[in-house]
Amino acid sequence: MPEYTISASSFDPALVALSFLISVFGAWCGLTCASRARDRHGAGAFLWLLAGAVAIGGGAVWSMHFIGMLAYNGHVAYRLDVPITLVSLLAVIVGGGLGIGIAWRLHNVVGYVVGGLLVGAGVGVMHYLGMYAMQMNAEMAYRPAVVGISLVIAFAASVIALFFTLNVRSTLMRGLASLIMGVGVCAMHYTGMFALMVRPDLTKIDVGLAAGADPFTLAMPIFGLSAVLLFVLLFAGMMDEASGEAEIPAAEETRPEPSFR
Repeated sequence: MPEYTISASSFDPALVALSFLISVFGAWCGLTCASRARDRHGAGAFLWLLAGAVAIGGGAVWSMHFIGMLAYNGHVAYRLDVPITLVSLLAVIVGGGLGIGIAWRLHNVVGYVVGGLLVGAGVGVMHYLGMYAMQMNAEMAYRPAVVGISLVIAFAASVIALFFTLNVRSTLMRGLASLIMGVGVCAMHYTGMFALMVRPDLTKIDVGLAAGADPFTLAMPIFGLSAVLLFVLLFAGMMDEASGEAEIPAAEETRPEPSFR
């Protein structure tokens, strides 16, 4: 059987565009949550950082990855191993949480680099574990050099993401940062996809193909839950931000007038 490689024509343009949009939206939600952590201490800061890690890891990265996988017009039908797919989600959230936590604690170049390594590792594990979850009657192989490039992109994008997460304050800069993060995440994913080589094997009996879940059937609840979660986190972050800004004028009004006697 012939060996197939990935090219730009192997993807559905509409789903590629959707994967980019969900990545940008997840990044915006994550940045909004992280901005609230800067104004908190202790448990409050931890909870907002956790919310940011879930939004960026689960929304900007994992949901984007899942839609990007659906965009792939493969030459071989496949199904997904659900437990492995869920473990890939856990990997990116844990890696993202640890990386954001370290960068937030150190808040310097060392923190961004070390945190970026952890976040990038989480993204890389998520991506290739997610691809390993593809059960098909075929052999999959990867080009090592392209895999290496995808991991470098993941690391660079993670460092940039951490810098923006902990330093961006204005709405305009938050939007720009979200776009940059979306580009970085998508670049890593599709570069990783281009590393894939598929050799169909019709004689291979794959039990996992029969037991796995149909990717499109699985995508509907995942996309729905991700969208709801991101909107909830975004709404909570915006309400908290608005209430924080409202407290400043109120405090100024109660401030005693200076006496010139």
